[in-house]
Amino acid sequence: MNLRGLTVLLLLVGAIRCSLLYVVELARHGARFPINPYYDYRETIGDAGELSPTGMRQHYNLGRYLRRMYMETETFLSVNYDHREIEVWSTQYKRTIESASAQMMGLFPAGTGPTIPDGVQADRLLPPFTSNSNLEAEDFGLPGGLQTVPILDGEYYLENCDSYMEWEELMIAENFQDYSNVTLYYAPFIEKLRKLFNLTLEESNLVGLSRLYDTLYCDRYLGRAVPISNEEMDNLRHLHNYLYMLIHSGTYRRIIGTPLFTKILADLDSKVANVTSPKKMTVFLGHDTNISPVLSYLNFSSFRCIEDAWQKKPLDGYLNCEDGPGFASNVLFELRTDNSTAEPYVKVLYNGKEMNLCGRKQTNCPYS
Repeated sequence: MNLRGLTVLLLLVGAIRCSLLYVVELARHGARFPINPYYDYRETIGDAGELSPTGMRQHYNLGRYLRRMYMETETFLSVNYDHREIEVWSTQYKRTIESASAQMMGLFPAGTGPTIPDGVQADRLLPPFTSNSNLEAEDFGLPGGLQTVPILDGEYYLENCDSYMEWEELMIAENFQDYSNVTLYYAPFIEKLRKLFNLTLEESNLVGLSRLYDTLYCDRYLGRAVPISNEEMDNLRHLHNYLYMLIHSGTYRRIIGTPLFTKILADLDSKVANVTSPKKMTVFLGHDTNISPVLSYLNFSSFRCIEDAWQKKPLDGYLNCEDGPGFASNVLFELRTDNSTAEPYVKVLYNGKEMNLCGRKQTNCPYS
């Protein structure tokens, strides 16, 4: 038996042992244009913050992966869109709304859309408009069988604090010794970047370097050259991830994460209480500032583990140690039931990787 056949067999065995009840997805928008005024930001300033074509493709492909997981490997979602099964929430930024739409195009691709009912007269397909002629001759409601999916306003669940800059300063102050130690350790590298990009002292602290990284990171997804090596880019990415997990830890993660987790738990509780409910999936499209607190809250990552991993120190004291959320990063919460005991449990995947939940090397956690 080849590797593909063995994989399919294992998946089938797993499906017999458990049943999937509900899925919650939390995702960051796809690649965008830069928003921070560093390096070559002004060359693309007219598109600042907009979703790029690369970002559209990222979420379209993510939708295709989810279709493979939840419609083909497991017959969980209907292969055609059913409004009773899925709801999609997004922050009110164009890049998150467009990311949600792109992902839904991958989840429900062309050819899966609804068809016009038999018996509908041709003139019923036309709007009351002066130039009145039918431009399409297909049976689908939309050309090519495209499917539209409503994107709901999810600002309440995915809100970001209005005083974000103040919280940023507060969390740095709360972890000032760690912050200072890392700044001192990487001082030669920081000074090199300061000179190369002609940064002020304020622009070359970890907060400023994180924003510089964001611009260079966006440039790479736009096919634009960056003036540092791959190794230097990796070092800068490390400092960005360290800072982000530091800022989105402690008190801040609880404040920001509470509305989201309240909604997630409400959906899972509802499914446990009524397993025959047609609703099967909730999707949240947000930002790295939404995912980072979740990674911290669930012990998937921390600023200390990120530094220890970079220094190649033992990670035995951490439940998990993952990088911060890049473009289109995603967290999947799966509510399943063990068919042998009828007890529900939760499995969580970060970028497709199963996370330890109740202990090291324990990816299934009882839902209680």
